Amino acid sequence: MTGRVLVCGGAGFIGSHISEAFCAAGWQTTVLDSLVAGTGGQRANLDQLGPQVRVVWARVEAVAGLCEMVANVDVVLDCMGWTHHREAATDPVRDLQLNLASHLHLLKAMPHTDQPRLIYLGSSHEYGASAKRTIDEDSPLVPLDVQSVHKAAADHHVRIAAQSAGFSAFSLRFGNTFGPRQPVDGEDIGLIGGLIRAALETGTVTVFSGRRRRTCVYVRDLAEVVVRAPARG
Repeated sequence: MTGRVLVCGGAGFIGSHISEAFCAAGWQTTVLDSLVAGTGGQRANLDQLGPQVRVVWARVEAVAGLCEMVANVDVVLDCMGWTHHREAATDPVRDLQLNLASHLHLLKAMPHTDQPRLIYLGSSHEYGASAKRTIDEDSPLVPLDVQSVHKAAADHHVRIAAQSAGFSAFSLRFGNTFGPRQPVDGEDIGLIGGLIRAALETGTVTVFSGRRRRTCVYVRDLAEVVVRAPARG
C-alpha cells in the first residue's frame, strides 16, 4: 500500500525514521515538526530525505491550513511528543501542552469522513505496572507518572474523536526505542540513551539485578511496523 502521508513530529528521533521508511516505501510524504526544544526534532534528522519530501516547520496549532493539509492525505501519523519524564514531573503544564494539547489540535482538524486514517504513537508506559507482564487489548491503562497520564489521555481522545467524527484511528503503544540518531545529550534522556552515553563516556554501565525489566524496540523495526499498519489496521 502507498499513498500520501502526513508525519506529525516527523523530524524527531522516532519520527525521522518513520518519515524515511514511508519515503522508501514510495509514499508521498509531508513532515510537520515544531523543532520545540526537548521534543527531539532536528533539521539534520531529515538530511537523508530527498527534495520530494515536503517539510513544514511549525507547531501544529500554528498551521493555518491544517484542516486542508490533513484532508489531502490518506494517512496521518501522530508521533508528536516530549519525552522528558523527570522534567514533566516538575513542569506538568508544559508536558500537558506537548503531550496532550498538541494532539487535540490535530484531532480537531480531522475531517468527519473515513479518510484519512489516523495512527497515534503511544507508549507502553501508559500501562504502568501492567507493562511488566504480557499486555493485550484488555490490559488496563494505569499510568504512573505525569507524562504517561497525558499520553494515555491523548490515546483516549483519539478513540473518542474517531468514534464521534467517523474517521478510522488506532494506537500503537511501544516501549524504550533505540537506534541511529538516538538522543544521548542531557540528563533526562531515558533508559537507553543513558546507557549508551555511559558506555561511550566511561565504558561502564550499571546493570540492575532482580526482576527489573524493560521492553525495547529497534527504531527501524518500529518504523517498518508503522508503515505496514495502514494496510492492516
